[in-house]
Amino acid sequence: MLSKFSVKRPYTVLVGVVLVIVLGVVALRNMTADLLPNMTFPYAVVITTDMGASPEAVESDVTAPIEAALATTSNLKQIQSRSYFSYSMVILEYEQSANMDSVLIEIQQSLDQVKSTFKDSVGSPIVMQINPDMIPIYIAAVGVEGMDITTLTTYVDSEIKPQLESIEGVASVTAMGGVTEQIRITLDDEKIKDLNKKVQEAINAQFDAAEKQLDDAEKMMGGRTLADKKAFLETNKQNLEALSEQLSQASSGAAELQNAIAGLTQVIALYDDGTLNDEQFTAANGMDIAAARAQLEELNGKLDEIEKSLTEQNESFAQLGITITSLDDLPTAIGAIAQMTAGFDMGIAAVDAAISRVDAGELTEAEALAEIRNNEALSAIIPDVETYKLDTGLTIDETRAQLEDAKEQAAESADIESILDMDLLEKLLTAQNFEMPAGYVNDARGQFLVKVGDKVESMDALADLVLIDLGLEGIDPIKVSDVADVEMVDDSAEVYANVDGRPGIMLSFEKQTGYSTGDVTDAINDKFKSIEKSEDEEVKFSTLMDQGLYIDIITSSIFQNMIIGAALAIIILIIFLKDGRPTLIIACAIPLSVIFAIVLMYFSHVTLNIISMSGLTLGIGMLVDNSIVVIENIYRLRNEGMSIKKAAVYGA
Repeated sequence: MLSKFSVKRPYTVLVGVVLVIVLGVVALRNMTADLLPNMTFPYAVVITTDMGASPEAVESDVTAPIEAALATTSNLKQIQSRSYFSYSMVILEYEQSANMDSVLIEIQQSLDQVKSTFKDSVGSPIVMQINPDMIPIYIAAVGVEGMDITTLTTYVDSEIKPQLESIEGVASVTAMGGVTEQIRITLDDEKIKDLNKKVQEAINAQFDAAEKQLDDAEKMMGGRTLADKKAFLETNKQNLEALSEQLSQASSGAAELQNAIAGLTQVIALYDDGTLNDEQFTAANGMDIAAARAQLEELNGKLDEIEKSLTEQNESFAQLGITITSLDDLPTAIGAIAQMTAGFDMGIAAVDAAISRVDAGELTEAEALAEIRNNEALSAIIPDVETYKLDTGLTIDETRAQLEDAKEQAAESADIESILDMDLLEKLLTAQNFEMPAGYVNDARGQFLVKVGDKVESMDALADLVLIDLGLEGIDPIKVSDVADVEMVDDSAEVYANVDGRPGIMLSFEKQTGYSTGDVTDAINDKFKSIEKSEDEEVKFSTLMDQGLYIDIITSSIFQNMIIGAALAIIILIIFLKDGRPTLIIACAIPLSVIFAIVLMYFSHVTLNIISMSGLTLGIGMLVDNSIVVIENIYRLRNEGMSIKKAAVYGA
């Protein structure tokens, strides 16, 4: 049918041939060349992190629950798992007939259910599907003259890598072999011990001061020994004697002032009633009337000062049971103090007698103290320390016991060695090192973003970060550097890369979907040359793997094999057929058929790769075989007497 149409419509066939050639040119110009075709492998990998966890903990807490959850997914053929330090890897193999898009959705749903049971330290599972697009299309190494690996890492990340990521068709650029710097914080046991010692000393100092106040209060109330009580009585007696002397002096001074005021008042009265004139007054008193009035006012002022001074001490006198509201109360107060002094003399004598009896062995000191406590006269002037209640409503012994308990609790709560560990340090650092937006503030100048918190910007700032403020006198707020060593470390001991004998970094390129591998690798090579010329530093790139180069080699090899195969077929046809016309037909049919196959590949979204081009090579062999069979059959029918057109129709 097709052969008959072709013979009857030669011009239509010619137009079709021209159309195929045009479409072939368009297809060859727009088809992408890749190393491998787009394939979907029935494999999926689930990676989950649990920072700091041992392989055993990862196995029990992460890997086992994930395996159990994913074991029920559809079309699962095999499941494998590996548990490492800080992360888990589960490898899933499915049947070849499985729809991996549906499988991935099912995997994600199963993981969403199981991850709610994970600890807070476990990260979200990452699901990856294995496919050829994960293979880098280009791997290169870069080095800069005179740069060490740390400087080179920073230079590549900040200067080189952004330029390479801007290349059209490049999806991502991964730098490998660079040094990663991080701040390491290590708790120092010696620092913690020294700090803990200072804290405990500060706590003891505060409580020692409180205990000293209690001891002083105890002595002020007579103490617990005969000697303390005697000292208490003698001290109080001396204080009373001093107070009595003060009041006596005030009384005598007031009396003298009162006498002087009375005499001067009488003289001024004689002047006022006209008994004395100015000359007589001056001659009698040695001063004129104005001076006399001024002196009277001065004497009254001194008398008022004495009375004011006594009334200001009225609160102190009230503690002794004495009330002084005016100078007239002084004699009564002096008498009361004298009675108190006599009482203290009696107490001193009683205590001396008790001490003598104790020294003589007649009594023990405890018995002597009991006698004094039971003596109503002595107990009135010597307080009982054991039963006396302070302003807090507690006795001294109760207060001291309460103080001891508080001291133990404070020492325990401020024990840095027991409360500070890596877990707490991590939480404190996390709480201190944060920032977050808190909304906007509007004013006449515009709108301003407000944020709270402040991230740590440097290692020194991290070392000075305040962890705890104990609020103890003499103890500054505890910083990170007070309990730990803060240092900058890197992984240079674990990573090593050299380019021409100098430090280097490997760069791995992955391409975007829809771009030709050969075009992307050519753009990468052009960018390398541009950077080497434009950068101030002496940058040197070295190609380690180039898929574009492999594709060129394979393409060249396949095309070469195609041409050689076609040429050999044509030569053989010329030798055996001994006719140039059929040979020319086959010579034209081979490339035309290849071009038509490429057109079909282009519109079917099949890329030029190892598999498709190998298929074209095999197709050329089959094409030559079929062409020889058809030509030979046409020749046979022609020799049997058929016309050219009929032989062409029936021979094909």
